[in-house]
Amino acid sequence: MKKLSPILGVLLALCLLAACTPTPPDGGHGGDTTYFTVTTSFDAERGTVSLSPVSEDGKYEKNTSVTATVTPKADFVLASFTVDGEEKTLDGNSYTFTVTKDIALAATFAPKPEFYTVTLSYNALNGDASLLPVSADSKYEKGTPVTLTVTPESGYTATVTANGAPAALDGDKYSFTVEGNVDLIVQFRKADTSTAKLPKSYYGTYYRETGPDIIVIDDSGLSVSGTLCPVTEVEGVYHTEWEGKDYIVTLNDESFTYGKLRLTYVADGGATEYNFYREDTSRDIVDSARGTWADKAHNVTLVITAKTLTWNGTECTLVIIGENLTYHTADLYFRRDGAVYNLYEQYGKLHVYMEGIQYSFERPAVQGIPDVFYGSYTGTHPATDTVYTLTVDATSVVMNGKTATDIAYLAGDDVLEFYIDGARYAIWHEDDGSYLLEIPVQGGDYVDLTKS
Repeated sequence: MKKLSPILGVLLALCLLAACTPTPPDGGHGGDTTYFTVTTSFDAERGTVSLSPVSEDGKYEKNTSVTATVTPKADFVLASFTVDGEEKTLDGNSYTFTVTKDIALAATFAPKPEFYTVTLSYNALNGDASLLPVSADSKYEKGTPVTLTVTPESGYTATVTANGAPAALDGDKYSFTVEGNVDLIVQFRKADTSTAKLPKSYYGTYYRETGPDIIVIDDSGLSVSGTLCPVTEVEGVYHTEWEGKDYIVTLNDESFTYGKLRLTYVADGGATEYNFYREDTSRDIVDSARGTWADKAHNVTLVITAKTLTWNGTECTLVIIGENLTYHTADLYFRRDGAVYNLYEQYGKLHVYMEGIQYSFERPAVQGIPDVFYGSYTGTHPATDTVYTLTVDATSVVMNGKTATDIAYLAGDDVLEFYIDGARYAIWHEDDGSYLLEIPVQGGDYVDLTKS
């Protein structure tokens, strides 16, 4: 028998050793390093799951620490996160684990829930009301069943409106499912109240200060814009129900000369008040206000007669005609575009504040200078000692050596208006035959003139 060569024997031993070395049971990369596979599952249209560190083939060396970050897309939220089918809780939006075997991660996403506001108003003096479930911020998820419970004080009954519509109570409860914003109003009334009539001192037609509503009070009761509203008297206080709310009815406040009706709705968080002016047009508009007036800056013309006021050709409803038209009284009230405004006279002009705009009306100028103004004038301002010298003739006004422009005679006030260096001045012919020079300072100022 032949002997094997030493080299051939070594080669044969190495081959036998290699044949006996087993394959890694984890299917890893072989050698002394063990690898495992980590997979992720998610709907990419709703969100993502990313791994750190990143592995291009999904394989990680044994005992590697891996962090999965879950990121929902806009309008979605995480619904569940599982590891090998077992629900796990995220730390914020991440989950960290150590790779010791093959692992399957799965995330599901759901649309964000819709939330709506449910508000509750009631007068806590006469009862209580509550919602279940309780929400600290009044927000409820769409589809949530909610129950309102009302508890009137002894001797009171409760009615409920939801978004302005009557809501039927089932005993002391009203239940609904949240499908949108809900405004709940609970009214508590004395159970033994009966229909009452307002005193005749309340009778009349009233126009709302900042809205289109008109109240008429007469023998038939109280109606708002043609709808009769029930009136009750509770402990000497008149109430009426309007648009599903219980309002307290009062007439006049002490600062107002004419009839001012006030409707007050009181609920948790404060009170809502509406003022109505009572129509009083028995007088005629004062003579000083009658005629044509213009606000050139806003392109508006007023025409006023004893009983009418037109605004750019449209007649307005007169609400109150007072005894005068001074700044402090301001008792000409008219209605335009569903609201009431007052017109007053100051410094020879008519003024009204309307929808954020201050209108100021002047009488249109009369061409030519009346001869009552012809002559020379001198005057000294008592505070500044400024001397004014003026000369007026049929066609010109010269003051302190400067010739005036834009000369206009305002017949209604017997005023000669003119401009020097862009500033307005005016000579006033007073009823007693004297003359005043109006100079352009804040609020207006006047200098006594001596005519020669």
